[in-house]
Amino acid sequence: MAVVNGKLSPSLLAPIRFARSFKLRSSAARAFSALGYKYRQEFGRFPQINSAYRTLAAQWVLWRLYGAARAAVPGYSNHGWGLAVDIGALGGFGTDAYEWLMTKGHHFGWWQPPLFRVNGRKPEAWHWEYRASKDKSRQVEALQRLLRKTGPKANRDYTGPVDRLWGDGVERGLWQLVRRIRAGRATVKAAKQLQRILRAAGTYSGAIDGKFLAKSEHGLRLFRNRYYYGG
Repeated sequence: MAVVNGKLSPSLLAPIRFARSFKLRSSAARAFSALGYKYRQEFGRFPQINSAYRTLAAQWVLWRLYGAARAAVPGYSNHGWGLAVDIGALGGFGTDAYEWLMTKGHHFGWWQPPLFRVNGRKPEAWHWEYRASKDKSRQVEALQRLLRKTGPKANRDYTGPVDRLWGDGVERGLWQLVRRIRAGRATVKAAKQLQRILRAAGTYSGAIDGKFLAKSEHGLRLFRNRYYYGG
């Protein structure tokens, strides 16, 4: 069945973790959830969502109300693909929250197209879109899968969900694995896989050799600082 803008099958959508009444395409929802927890770590609150996936009927309502000045042509909005959100309470362009999204959002696959920026043809500080090719949170998922396989069988390093959210469970499991790698009690295969995850995340450019030395640990800390939200 063809995928139609604004008429997505429910099976393609998933709720945003901290605002479950709003939905996006599954990969976009996971990435925005990860972004939201990092945003809360920075600002003490989750980003306020005003709009996410929008049905074709809802887009027609906006089109009739606002026309091209404020709404995309029905059938052509990225909200209709489940790949856009409107974020409220940013305070406009240039605020700390807006600048944080501009500098950190792309780490999670979210960015603001030039059209919507302050000097764009349609300036909307609140409108943000997902680009899967820039989403590095998928490497958090790879880390979770690795940790679910490491450690004693009766007490794996991580037993939580594979949801791309780096909370305390992943944090504990990761450092358990790193301690075993340092002590020579983890397999070279596990150490190499961790290095591959760091390389894919863009924080490590060294050899995939299983020797988890200073460069690997530095890459791990960069990766951690990007995604760990402490909850």
